[in-house]
Amino acid sequence: MCIRLITILILYFNCGEVFSQQRLTLAETAALSKKYQETAIWFTHAPQYNRDSTLYYFEKATSILEKQLPLPYDELLELNSNFIEYAYPSKSDRKLVLSICEKTTNYFNKISAPTEAQKIMQFNVMLCLALNTLWENKPKQAQVVMAEALELLHGNNTPEAQAIYYTGQGIFYSSYLQENSESSELNFGFTYLQKARQLYENIKLPNASQQLYKIYDHIEWYYNVIGKHDSCDYFSAKIETLLPVLNNPYLESFHYIMRGNNLFRRERNVEARKETLKGLQIMEGYKMNFSSLYPFALNVLGTLEQKDHQFDKALDYFNESRKWKKKNMPYDSEKDYWEILSKFYEAKGDFKQALAVYKIYSDSTIIDVSARSAKSLRESELQLSITKQDKELAQKRTQVIIFIGFIGVSILSLGLMYRNYRLKQKANKQLETVNVDLANKNSLLDKRNIENELLLKEIHHRVKNNLEVVSSLLALQSANINDPDIQEAMLANQNRVHSMGILHQKLYQSEHLAFIEMKNYFKNLCENILDSYNESDRIQVSIEMNEVELDVDTALPLGLIVNELLTNSLKYAFPNGNKGEIKLSLASVSNENLCLKISDNGIGKNADMPAKGTGFGTQLVDLLTRQIEGKLDEVVNDGTIITITFKKQIAA
Repeated sequence: MCIRLITILILYFNCGEVFSQQRLTLAETAALSKKYQETAIWFTHAPQYNRDSTLYYFEKATSILEKQLPLPYDELLELNSNFIEYAYPSKSDRKLVLSICEKTTNYFNKISAPTEAQKIMQFNVMLCLALNTLWENKPKQAQVVMAEALELLHGNNTPEAQAIYYTGQGIFYSSYLQENSESSELNFGFTYLQKARQLYENIKLPNASQQLYKIYDHIEWYYNVIGKHDSCDYFSAKIETLLPVLNNPYLESFHYIMRGNNLFRRERNVEARKETLKGLQIMEGYKMNFSSLYPFALNVLGTLEQKDHQFDKALDYFNESRKWKKKNMPYDSEKDYWEILSKFYEAKGDFKQALAVYKIYSDSTIIDVSARSAKSLRESELQLSITKQDKELAQKRTQVIIFIGFIGVSILSLGLMYRNYRLKQKANKQLETVNVDLANKNSLLDKRNIENELLLKEIHHRVKNNLEVVSSLLALQSANINDPDIQEAMLANQNRVHSMGILHQKLYQSEHLAFIEMKNYFKNLCENILDSYNESDRIQVSIEMNEVELDVDTALPLGLIVNELLTNSLKYAFPNGNKGEIKLSLASVSNENLCLKISDNGIGKNADMPAKGTGFGTQLVDLLTRQIEGKLDEVVNDGTIITITFKKQIAA
């Protein structure tokens, strides 16, 4: 191996001497560039893996091509496409990647009649650009770039083009939906990944192993998110079979670190630590600390040490991750670090420090939202300014053309026409000024409304998170109490807090910030209460209602009422381990009134019997019913039926 490396180096030193002595032809330059590219790719494989050398030889290949005049656009397009494919740029390489994508697009646009193969190369470059744009928190702009990329392959029905088309869509939409997405939305990217997988597995296509690695990795992530762990392990095993073929330490370390993260999410902590350390050791062995994968692995290991109460080791990992990011990605926000650290101090039991750090995290989140909104506003203002300048330039050109046309006309006609022209120009300018001013004001109002909506959603998000902190503190306090009655009271308070937290979560996820869809809210609320009392198997809760939207001031008291009545049924209606059913409904009884109905088939109660428990829940239900101006009726007959009739508010 050393002999081969020395031979290659001697070859390229000689080539460099030849190049310096005489000007090479285009064919000779292209051939020399190819050799540099082959050497760059050779350094991406074990055991000689060296990313610095890969970048060096790609730069050499680019340098000799860019010295040719006219520029060989075909060769430069292929070269930069190979760089994107084999150099595995990460988030820390964002400036380099954006520069290469911009230059490559310029080369592609200079090719008068690009071939289908060149369109595929440009597609891969634009996919990389779209993903990097996503990492910059510009989802709308990323979608525009992706749409332009897909247009390149439109009409190309060859198996290779179709496979690349589906792979690109699957990877982009999986990345787009990886945060804050429902499982149903994730199917969007997964469908394309499955189509691409079938093509690559059933047809012999170029570079199949490399593409299948990407496809299997995203499918493994999808199955892990939706909880199908057998399928997740199946595709992880398929990746294992590709690693010897690819022989690339970066892909190998990426697989083990992501595998460790998947196991960590499934609480298989021993295996998670083993896999993550294996990936981290490969990264450190090949000096691959350039990748943003490195701090990600440190955070996973830190969280695992935290779970084992090895707090000093955990803090070392977290601080090392932060140190790397400050050095390599200084433009990134530190809010993720503060979130991790707040959870660290909470797990350690230092609640004062946890709340202090959480405040920093919350403030960082709001600053991020405000900064993105301000940046968007500045970009829009800049675009308006550029558009205005273009219009003024176009107007000046029009004036010159008109002036030249009038030179041949008589002086009298010219004077009259010029006078009319100037009067019209003045009127048009006045009208244009009014229209532009109105358009600018409307645009600014729209942007401020969007910004206010984002900030309001963030407030609901912060309230929900703060309620979760309160719930966690109650749970920790309850764990140190031996009195069953006090523990039960603490659990009831936890459920009350959580019911409010669910409502605020629905608010910041909803398009309407003032109204809540009650059916889905009740479903989440009931599932949480059943889980907290561990009664999911014994008691069945049925929600029999259509979708209904209510204002927040009505939805919050209703949520607390349902929480109290459902909890009461679970505790008293089904003694001695009896199974049972609770039904919940919310429906209109007139044009102005709604009726909330909760019934169970339990043992009921005797009217003369004293109330069980402290009676606080009953008082709370009465108070909340009066708050919404409702009327409560109770019927005991083969169970208990409680109805609350109240005036409804219509969602705007």
